[in-house]
Amino acid sequence: MISDALERGIIGEAGLALVPEALRHTMLQDAEFLDAFGLSLRVEGIVSFSDGIRLKTTTLFDAVAEADRTNGVVAVCDEDAQEWHIRIDTDDEGNSCPQLTREGHTSLYPEGALLLSDPSARERQFNSMADEAGLLESQRKYWMKILRERALTNNEMGQVHRDLEDTPHRLMRRLRESLRGGETPHDLFVPESRRYYERLIGHLGDAENVREHAASGAQKLVAELIAWSPRSGFSLALSLASQAAYSAVIPIDDLPEEAVLEVYDALVSNGDMLSRLAAVEIGLPLLSERPWLADPIWELVNIIRTENPEAGDDGFSDLSRYFILADSELSRLGVLRDAPYFYRRAASFAQATLIQRQLSVVGADPADFRKWIDQHFSAQFYAQSLVDMRLAPRWHPELIHAVQLKQEFIGRILGAAEANKGRLGDGRLATLLRPATEHEESLVAAAKFPRPYFSGPLEGDFPPPQGLPEDAKEVIDEQLSLPELTTKSFIASINLANMYAIEEELALRISERLKRGKYHFQETQSDEEFAAVLSGLAVLAAVTRSQELANDVRVLVRKYRRDPAHKISMTTACRSVFFAAAANQGLEGWCRYIGDALEELAFGSLTRNEAGILQSLIRRTCEAEPVLWTSIGAAEAALSTYLGS
Repeated sequence: MISDALERGIIGEAGLALVPEALRHTMLQDAEFLDAFGLSLRVEGIVSFSDGIRLKTTTLFDAVAEADRTNGVVAVCDEDAQEWHIRIDTDDEGNSCPQLTREGHTSLYPEGALLLSDPSARERQFNSMADEAGLLESQRKYWMKILRERALTNNEMGQVHRDLEDTPHRLMRRLRESLRGGETPHDLFVPESRRYYERLIGHLGDAENVREHAASGAQKLVAELIAWSPRSGFSLALSLASQAAYSAVIPIDDLPEEAVLEVYDALVSNGDMLSRLAAVEIGLPLLSERPWLADPIWELVNIIRTENPEAGDDGFSDLSRYFILADSELSRLGVLRDAPYFYRRAASFAQATLIQRQLSVVGADPADFRKWIDQHFSAQFYAQSLVDMRLAPRWHPELIHAVQLKQEFIGRILGAAEANKGRLGDGRLATLLRPATEHEESLVAAAKFPRPYFSGPLEGDFPPPQGLPEDAKEVIDEQLSLPELTTKSFIASINLANMYAIEEELALRISERLKRGKYHFQETQSDEEFAAVLSGLAVLAAVTRSQELANDVRVLVRKYRRDPAHKISMTTACRSVFFAAAANQGLEGWCRYIGDALEELAFGSLTRNEAGILQSLIRRTCEAEPVLWTSIGAAEAALSTYLGS
């Protein structure tokens, strides 16, 4: 007869074997889960001391506990078979501390205090380790409760170390050390830990959009960061500023002047782009109380204004790449798959900011790193962003381009300057920021209308604050009234779709115009121009949630995939289909639209290269949204058969 304990153990082990590896790792760290199923986790590793001593963890931990229990000396052998003696003594500050001695040589093992019977020694040592790792007050509560009651077990020692490693502050240091050593460890660029990202941008809680998260989880995190360290905490908080609402909850009113000035000076000399933007947005409202901020703010704005993203080797291009790296990996790993799109993107931007900082600090040449990202991560990022459009149709993956990022930064700074125009004074900062200035080096001169007013990456579900102006309506009416159907018929509608709230009525008028023209564009245009218009019509269908116009996009894709004179590429076809699919906000309708449209492409005339492009996109989008397999399986099967023949 099998005992209850044995039965629970069998069930527990079987359950662990069935779950994904990332979830299994989390479950094995859950003491309540292990206890419930009568499981134990044996942790075996090596503890290395600075002077070269190496001991197995279980050997060392057991010896420290025995020396503490007996108040005596315990002999152990290191990995080189040399005998050491462990006893509990005090360090230079009079704190209880395990020590290893051999032939007159002594090595301290301060972390071993967590294994001692003295609660004050345990608590003091843990707080020292937590301070060094940047573990915030609320993140210490679990371990502090245990340490006040008892010493840690051997397994808990490993869990504490993993917990302390799972902080942005510690990860930045490890990443710097690796980069200086010529290494680029993948797991440090994008950690596979939800706990890490909650510590990076704050808990999601019940927030349903970026503004709600900024005012709740992010604001709480920022307060804790600054309480932990005015300088380092403030610097870390700046990495959250992927949307203006985050900048608004980063307070510096009560921070020491020297800490603020130190951070601003560091941003001017060697900062990342997102933190520079945040520092501008945070500093402008404080110019009256802290006028000395005007000079570093001018420097920061001027850096943003003069960056040249066209070259592809500037700060905006690198921020774009690092965001793509982080967002692609979070999509592949599924770490935040159950979180809203804005939360994952906020985490991706914050992580991208930390990567950009460390590369800058160590002076690493990012040339090879740029190639690595461009070659390996863009495809999954693109697929994940297409999936996100169902819930956030006002931002599509091509808007991550560095040119658009710079324009978004300019738009945010101009908005902050307008809100604080009475504080700008009359100096060079006012000349740089005031919209009315005619100075050729003003920020306004660098703005390329309408790009600064497009929705940002975390705002794709926000409706624009205002509808179409009357003069814009007149231009649209004029273009839709042209006697022939051409790409010019829709230019104004497409260009304004990301700026203003457009009613579905306009989408229906465009749909009617396409039908009247029998979906045939009279004017000969370049392939690039037609592809842009087709994608633009798909975006219009998405932002107005017009399924009628979305169906028209499918007709155009079908027609111009067969047109011998202006056959659209598979890339253009897929982009248009996925953009237009976002007209369906419901998951079932979205899946059905994509499935039907991609079946048409898969069973149509296509080259092996086109089949490969389509199959790759199908697999990547299904990785981002597995439910899509229910409607897209037939298309993938057809492509597999074709490519395998």
